[in-house]
Amino acid sequence: MKDGHGQKDGVIIFKIVALTIALSLVVLGSYAALRPRQGNSMSESGQESNIYNGWTIETVSTGQGVGFWSSLDLDSEESPHLSFMGSPTDDTSSMIYGVRTGQDWQTRPVDTKSGDWNAFSLDNDDVPHVLYNGQDSDSVALRFSSLENGEWETVSLTETTGQRYLSMDFDGLGRLHATYYHQNDMELIYLRWDGETWLSERVGSCGLGVSLALDEYGHPHIAYVDCIEETVVHAFRSNKSVWVYETVDYLDEPSSRTSIVIDDKTAAHIFYLDGDRLKYSNKIGGVWESEEVDQGLGPFQFRIPCILGPDGRLGVAYLRGGVLTFASLGINGWTSEAIDTGVGGISLAIDSEGRCHISYHHSGFPSEADSLRYAWKDMAWNK
Repeated sequence: MKDGHGQKDGVIIFKIVALTIALSLVVLGSYAALRPRQGNSMSESGQESNIYNGWTIETVSTGQGVGFWSSLDLDSEESPHLSFMGSPTDDTSSMIYGVRTGQDWQTRPVDTKSGDWNAFSLDNDDVPHVLYNGQDSDSVALRFSSLENGEWETVSLTETTGQRYLSMDFDGLGRLHATYYHQNDMELIYLRWDGETWLSERVGSCGLGVSLALDEYGHPHIAYVDCIEETVVHAFRSNKSVWVYETVDYLDEPSSRTSIVIDDKTAAHIFYLDGDRLKYSNKIGGVWESEEVDQGLGPFQFRIPCILGPDGRLGVAYLRGGVLTFASLGINGWTSEAIDTGVGGISLAIDSEGRCHISYHHSGFPSEADSLRYAWKDMAWNK
């Protein structure tokens, strides 16, 4: 960001840097119990990969606050692509796109407007698309960018601030679906591209921690926290274009994070926070049943992304006391494993062989540079 961009940019830089330092203090306490660099190897391209608990960990980009928000997807060859925010203290701070080609990571700017919340997805032809908040001293907008013929094409979908919890996906016909919560207007918004124009509709009010998933028919399913009723809600729409709302759980200590995945029987599986507890719910016999996955997570949960493995098993990533953790459901219940020290910006994907892929922001405080990291593990599921 350039110095002439005014007070708004300065406030953003201060908030992100201050938050990064605060979160880093939490991370410092985890180093004694977690030493990520258990081993390392050098790829043919010269990129170093660290190994911990069977997870291969790579550095995508470095810089203060870089990668605090990241979003990950896999292409048809199962190579990782992602979007992330550049360093807020860098004059060239922007929304950035990264792709792993062979053993190397290649990055390029998407937009010179700095972006915080963002969602990334590849369409059926492996074309990358990014939904994000773009901001400079003159405007704040929800922007959508697509990489067409080697160039990023960008459109502004709003000209207002307050968009949070961005989520998007493509259906089998290549149509884009997206959701976000408009904090200023207290509205949960569902967006759809019909091939010619953007269609927008209000799904509800006060919908925090919004997450979106599509079933095999392309119908949208949304999980969110109703901050008025203090409940977790599952909203979905069928062929009749009527939204159906279900109460998943009543929260003891309302939070603002959810994650949803749909199985091949169009059943929804939802993860969410209840205070410092991570919980999971699904429908059994037509009734939502909840169970605890983990507890004592601590503050600063920015995302709790979940996946459904090729054999139908569930996995979820989250922070536990400043440690990036992956939990999976096996025949003996939930089992968790530490991956690395992390601070926010977690995104999660799974390939057809059951390999898990995670992107996340790593704080180097106090002696190293912050970085955006990517980790993957073969056969990460606990039997």
